[in-house]
Amino acid sequence: MPTDMIDYYGLVEEFCVKYDFPVGDAGEAHIASVWDGLNSEMDELAGELFDDVQDKENLTKELNDVLFLCFKLAVALGINVEEAFERVAKSNLTKGNKDGTYTKVKGKLQKGDAYVAPDLSDLV
Repeated sequence: MPTDMIDYYGLVEEFCVKYDFPVGDAGEAHIASVWDGLNSEMDELAGELFDDVQDKENLTKELNDVLFLCFKLAVALGINVEEAFERVAKSNLTKGNKDGTYTKVKGKLQKGDAYVAPDLSDLV
C-alpha cells in the first residue's frame, strides 16, 4: 500500500470550508441537496456506463463526481469515511466460507461463515 495516501476527505472538507458548505453538522435541507446531487451524478454516470460509444475520459469524470459527492455527504455529516472504508473493505474480504468457498446471489457476494463485521463504533 502506498505510504503517501491522498486525504480525499480532507480535500472535500477544504472545498466545503472554502465555499461555505456545512461541515459536521449539516441540516436536513443541505443533506437533501447533496443527496439530490448524488442521484443526478449517478444518472450521468449510468449514461456514460451504458452508452454504446463509451468515452473513458468522461466516464472517469462522472465516476469521480459521484465519489466527490459521497465525500461531500460524509463531510456534511462529520463522518471521516476513510478509516471506515478500510475496515469495511477488510471485512468484505472475510465474506467467504472457512473452506474457501463463497456464494453470489444476483452478483452480490453473500456473507459466509467466515464473515467478521467491521467495528466502526469508535468512528461515530
